[in-house]
Amino acid sequence: MTPDPCNPAREAGIYILANDCVLEYAKALFRSLRHFNPSIPAYVIPFDGRMDAIAREARAFRIGIYDAPHADDLDAMAAACFGESGAGQRMFRKFTAFWGPLETFLYLDVDIALLDDPAKLLRVFGRADCDFLSFDCDEDRAYLPGPLRDEMQRLHGSRSFNAGAFLSRRGLFTMEQVRRLAEEARPHQKEFAPYLGDQPFFNYALDKSGARHRRLPEVVPHAPEKTWSDRTPIAWREGAYRVLDPASPDCGKALPFIHWAGHAQGDAFPNRALFYRFRLQGASPWQAALYKLADRWRWTVPPLCNRLRHLGKRLLQRLRILPS
Repeated sequence: MTPDPCNPAREAGIYILANDCVLEYAKALFRSLRHFNPSIPAYVIPFDGRMDAIAREARAFRIGIYDAPHADDLDAMAAACFGESGAGQRMFRKFTAFWGPLETFLYLDVDIALLDDPAKLLRVFGRADCDFLSFDCDEDRAYLPGPLRDEMQRLHGSRSFNAGAFLSRRGLFTMEQVRRLAEEARPHQKEFAPYLGDQPFFNYALDKSGARHRRLPEVVPHAPEKTWSDRTPIAWREGAYRVLDPASPDCGKALPFIHWAGHAQGDAFPNRALFYRFRLQGASPWQAALYKLADRWRWTVPPLCNRLRHLGKRLLQRLRILPS
């Protein structure tokens, strides 16, 4: 199911950036995708060469692997222009969605679970009269306060979006445009929010491109302002997964997906029941119980042991049994 770049299939679908290191998140996302839409086209953009387990899982859910042109060029560009390496460098590979096989697409980071049919979002994009539709604002994680942020807001109406999920179309960027924009952005990198990989540059590239950018709540008034996982609880009510936190301005609103941004697979991230809901879909009660037990061990026992070890060391130092 690897697309031929010379003969692309012009259709709507989904891209997901992943590798074997995020397999647990991917299993939950793939299951949620096929739960809500069994047939929509979907592709994994390889994060790097560690793809054996992800490829097997993707095949089981009829998800293709997109052999993305210029992925290595984007890695090199990120290193040369922004000093990115490792995970931050590979995040720039999401730009390959703009020259992939899908005419319109929903891009998703892998730390997401869908909570509704993604085809609904693609239909919204089709009538939104824009080139790019984002979900979450993230002002302090795009540009640092200062002249660049002021200029982007004044001249380009910058929306400072979270780059972990968005809707767009094929051809909005080419590799040549991305490379030119990266060179333009290089002198400003100290004004970018640090440690966030592609997100500050992605905002810069979109702002400078002149693309028509809207947010989902501007197109769908009842849509939530945030899709992040930090509101608890999020649960099934009245035919949808809704925010039930009375302190949230989104209380009662239906979420299209939940995004565990900033959380690793092994920490105690919020709304974990939704992760289990899809990760353990099809598992027997016994398998589910063992998985949850092992999962709880991963994010409670080792950190507790580390804290006790640290406290013991400090106590011995106070008693002058160990050197400081």
